[in-house]
Amino acid sequence: MKTRNRVVVVVIAVAAAFVCPFVRADLVVDHDNNVFVPSEENKSIIRIAANGAKSTFATFTKKPLCLTTDNAGNLFVADSGGAIFRISAAGAKTPFASGLKKPFSLRLDGAGNLWAYDNEPHALIGFAPNGKKKTVLRNLKYPVLPILDSAGNLLVPDYDSHSIFKITPDGAKTTFVSGVNDAGALVFDRSGNLFVYDNFDNAIVRIGRDGTKSSFTKWKGTARTWLLCDQAGNLLVPDDEQRAIVKFTPDGGKETFAEELNPVAAAFDGSDNLLAWDGRTIFKISADGEKKALFSDLLSPDQQWEYRCSSEGENAGIFKVGSDEPAVDLSENIPPQWAQGAGVLWTPDSKRVAINYRAGGRYNATVLYQLDGDKWKELGSPEEAIGKILQRAQDAQAAKEHLPKKTYRRRIWDSYQTRQWIDNNTAILYGYSDRSVAFSRDLSTNEEASDKGDLVAHFLFNLKFDPQGNWKIVKSHEMSAKEVDEDESD
Repeated sequence: MKTRNRVVVVVIAVAAAFVCPFVRADLVVDHDNNVFVPSEENKSIIRIAANGAKSTFATFTKKPLCLTTDNAGNLFVADSGGAIFRISAAGAKTPFASGLKKPFSLRLDGAGNLWAYDNEPHALIGFAPNGKKKTVLRNLKYPVLPILDSAGNLLVPDYDSHSIFKITPDGAKTTFVSGVNDAGALVFDRSGNLFVYDNFDNAIVRIGRDGTKSSFTKWKGTARTWLLCDQAGNLLVPDDEQRAIVKFTPDGGKETFAEELNPVAAAFDGSDNLLAWDGRTIFKISADGEKKALFSDLLSPDQQWEYRCSSEGENAGIFKVGSDEPAVDLSENIPPQWAQGAGVLWTPDSKRVAINYRAGGRYNATVLYQLDGDKWKELGSPEEAIGKILQRAQDAQAAKEHLPKKTYRRRIWDSYQTRQWIDNNTAILYGYSDRSVAFSRDLSTNEEASDKGDLVAHFLFNLKFDPQGNWKIVKSHEMSAKEVDEDESD
């Protein structure tokens, strides 16, 4: 009979060799096959039930960055303010610890100690089960998430020393293995062998229980994010260049397990299905490779409509699920090179949608649509009204600097983004404008440098919509320098 600890967490660090900073992604599966992922845009933890239903599990004042779970189903979440919270299975949130600078990953050891990697001081910090800081291990450069061995020790790869360290629950550190040039993801098989993806050599290394190292396969792939081992001892490895998941059998044989996806995190559920998340869509993949979308933020909450484009970013639009004809053709608005990265925000009732996209080299735009019967209509753009408010703020800055009214202002960047829907009829929009009032070109570097400084405005707006889709600005807030710094650090 199969046995499995059914509380699973995968927290992933992604890094090209010698390139920083990392991209991180978190995915947790609980005993009931609920999936938890952080939503930085909405400053919340999202729960996706086994049937794909989405709900907000917990909200934060800062962006949640990384999470892990214990065997009792409690979530531990670190936010961009450096605080760690414990959230019970019922959703009760309590402070657990604080004082981190840039939390990157969380992991619990066999004794219930919580370990946090803090990216700014490059330190692995240990917290006792009561939240008291107990251990600090410094000068660990760019580790991915530590994993547990069968004895409850942490194994932590370190970039600078090309080593993997073993850390006991009381904080004692020894070198488990050295000579791994750029260790990426780690995973144990059921026999206790450790597999490590070596980013530098593009190889998967097998390390025995005694620390003996051998080459498992030389594979010129791109797996820098995660490794998983299934019940049969097969390794599942992401290949982001081929947009696929590759399976390696215990003897090193290779086959494609799933195609047309580029997951940054993955975990098994209690039924041995692979849950793979690309940051927007969670796919459920059965043992035989059958793939279906469990959840997607591209899909409306009622699962009737979806934002879609080709893998090359062409033919972007809003489609009726199951149809190949776009209900809204966005291909003329959204350039193909940026269509894949467009942000899609649906209202809870699926009647309105906001799409954020890059419209040019120095311009981010947002477009709003409303469902009228069975047709989508484009709503008036708020950019002109918001742009006037941003310009007035910049005019005030120019006057304060005693600049002539006709001073040339060169656009550095304009950005209009829908941040979130507060409810079905209220949206929060962010407006940003940066103008250089005078500049000179440094021919030695081919760069432009401002002589006078920039006129910069950051605002948040609340837009209220009536049943016909007409909107009005009901609240505007100019962000302070501190708020901007906190927002950008998030």
